Amino acid sequence: PSALLLLFYILFTMLCVMNIITGVFVDNALESAKRQRDYMIEKEMHTRDRYVKQLNHFFKSVDLTGDGEVEISELKEMLLDEQLAAYFRVLGFDA
Repeated sequence: PSALLLLFYILFTMLCVMNIITGVFVDNALESAKRQRDYMIEKEMHTRDRYVKQLNHFFKSVDLTGDGEVEISELKEMLLDEQLAAYFRVLGFDA
């Protein structure tokens, strides 16, 4: 009977140790996923800010009169300028 009790003790202890090791691995995986998610959110916000700055620059360069409004004639003028037209395409608008 004591040999059976010792075997049970060893198996139970091994199970506990394996459970702890598994918990450490799962915790590390969850922490890594959280860091990656936070990084992706930060990257997306940075990308959004960059696009907003680019659009501000774009509309300021299209506004030939400097009145803060972009008129159709100014857009047509922009399409004739190859550099601005390329910039427009880079932002995802087909000219």
